[in-house]
Amino acid sequence: MACWVVNEWLLHDLRGDNGQERQMEADRFLDTVIHRCDVIVFVMGSPFQALITSNADGIITTDEDLQKALTLFGISVVMRDDFLKQKFT
Repeated sequence: MACWVVNEWLLHDLRGDNGQERQMEADRFLDTVIHRCDVIVFVMGSPFQALITSNADGIITTDEDLQKALTLFGISVVMRDDFLKQKFT
């Protein structure tokens, strides 16, 4: 079972803020997480603190600056689009 920290992109995608295609992808993402029994942690504040607190496997984000910064410290960070391509293709 994997545990991933997810920041605000998922909520925006689910609400349809980023278009219908992203909304459908977010819906599939949650469906996949539920059926695989994976764990997702929604960020309330710092994604780094959520990562440590949850002992997560990594962070899924759309924030390229966050990815660059945390990768320098050896933290697993996956970009949203890359993560979804891995799961759905």
